[in-house]
Amino acid sequence: MQRMEVFDEVSVEIQEHRSTAENSSRQIRGWANSLQNSEIQSQRHLSDDSRDRYERMNRREEFNKQQAEYKRELEERLKRKVQERKD
Repeated sequence: MQRMEVFDEVSVEIQEHRSTAENSSRQIRGWANSLQNSEIQSQRHLSDDSRDRYERMNRREEFNKQQAEYKRELEERLKRKVQERKD
């Protein structure tokens, strides 16, 4: 009977490790897909200039996203103020 209890405990541990491994595998696959779909061919194809250009492009895209979000929030605030004045 003790053997079954030990086996059950080990079985639970194995299941936890398996779940962790599966989650890690999915995350790595997602990163790999992201890299495959990027403009970067491979690390050895990156010169300092192309790396800088790639980083600038990413920063510019992030800045544009932030600006769009700021604009959306500002428009919402202005609409609320206009609505408050009408009421």
